[in-house]
Amino acid sequence: MNVDTNGISTKPRRTATIVRQRVTDLEVTHCSTREFAGFFRVKPASVRRALCIGGAYQGIVPIKLDTGRLLWPLAQVKKALEG
Repeated sequence: MNVDTNGISTKPRRTATIVRQRVTDLEVTHCSTREFAGFFRVKPASVRRALCIGGAYQGIVPIKLDTGRLLWPLAQVKKALEG
């Protein structure tokens, strides 16, 4: 077993590499609220407030995960920014 002087294993993990490869193969279709706000040059709090008041931001409705996080569809973001 590979152990450093502090008793911590130095054996490389292979699972992280496998997970990264699988994630990079996926096509990204949604973004976080922070990324979404960046596209429109506003603060994430402004996006969340508009969502609470009107149910959408610029006509875009996110998907709400069980954890409470929001995923915004990039296809609709692209449409809103283009025209």
